[in-house]
Amino acid sequence: MNARLGAILRSRFARSAVTLGGGTALGQALVFAATPLWTRLYGPDAMAMLGLFLAFVGMATVALSLRYDLAIVVARSEADAGTLLVLNLAMLPFTSGVAAAAFALVCHLGAGGYRAFPGWAAFALWILLAMTGAFTSLRFWCVRQGEFGAISRGLVQQGAARAVAPLLAALATSTWVGLLAGEFAGRILGVRRLFVRASGAIRSAAAGIDGKVARRCLRTYRQFPLLHLPSSLVDAVGGGLPMPLFASAYGASSGGQFFLAYRVVLAPATLVSAAVADVYHHRIVEAARGGGGNCRREVLTGGAYLLLAGLAIYLPVAVVAPFAAPWVFGAGWTQTGWAITGLVPAAISGTVTNPLSRAISLSSVPQAKWVADVVRFGLPLAAILACSSLGTSFVAAVAWFAAATAVGDLAYFLVILYSVAPHRLRALTDAEGA
Repeated sequence: MNARLGAILRSRFARSAVTLGGGTALGQALVFAATPLWTRLYGPDAMAMLGLFLAFVGMATVALSLRYDLAIVVARSEADAGTLLVLNLAMLPFTSGVAAAAFALVCHLGAGGYRAFPGWAAFALWILLAMTGAFTSLRFWCVRQGEFGAISRGLVQQGAARAVAPLLAALATSTWVGLLAGEFAGRILGVRRLFVRASGAIRSAAAGIDGKVARRCLRTYRQFPLLHLPSSLVDAVGGGLPMPLFASAYGASSGGQFFLAYRVVLAPATLVSAAVADVYHHRIVEAARGGGGNCRREVLTGGAYLLLAGLAIYLPVAVVAPFAAPWVFGAGWTQTGWAITGLVPAAISGTVTNPLSRAISLSSVPQAKWVADVVRFGLPLAAILACSSLGTSFVAAVAWFAAATAVGDLAYFLVILYSVAPHRLRALTDAEGA
């Protein structure tokens, strides 16, 4: 057993996970260290505005590259990967503009509390979305190359900027704009780091692209917008809607409390996912190229380890959070601690499913994910709406939302297992990956 553990710790997987996990941990540690200062400089209403803005960013981001960004990792050749990267970057100004126009419309209609945003917020969203989409595409290119060190350094720079910028901006404003400054600063530095690493590949690929090459590449990988994009949009909308629903049902202040609790409680799950998801993605692609016999075992073993990690992290959090939150964040954030405890089931289930979810991109039946999408989309949102109509308290509504989310994640895990059976994996040979 000790010999096996030592072999695991010395493996390439472990080294890569430590590289990514270390960068993510340091970046998040900087943000965590700054958060108690933020909550004393910015109130729940300002946090709610940031939460609403970022909820829309999250919902729009998956559509920016029409999911051709996922194809970069599994492209059949380096030439195709470079072409996809350039095409992804080229479409971002247009797709981000469409999303910004949709945001302006939502603000005009006043749905979900968005009427409070000023007119210039749509332009800010356009720029932020373009940078977010660029970071995602460049990150997937680095995953293909196994350049986990570059991703790690980019995450550290991103975290440092996100931590410091709101503190500096508070000298000028205590509104949500100061918090938004951190998001801009973080994305600028993150994109810059990865762009420098991929610049050579971008120049080389751009020199060889013409209309014929672009059309061929888009046709070859058309299953990503046709099959993966609709499912990704459902996931993103399901993940983004709770924030405006809570803000509408329980007021802006409770919406801000929910956003802070959601961000805090998901941070460890995000750390675990960042440490292993990119590495796992790279690893399972290699397993699929070798015939795919080990893919299902990877999911089962990984799921067991991730569940143990989630329980070890979050059970103490559930006990401590209600008493620690007012001391850490300030007296005005009492509900945040109870909301963190209520969200723990969703955090544990997300710790398991998020790192494993990319396996579906290798399946020949990605449409099977729609079974899980119906549950993952419908149950949590139905829980919020039901609690609101029944007059359930804010904290109880958060707990019901988390329980419904955990049920949806269980359905998702079963679908992942189904999708990566050897006979359901897409053909992806070593020659195609060369």
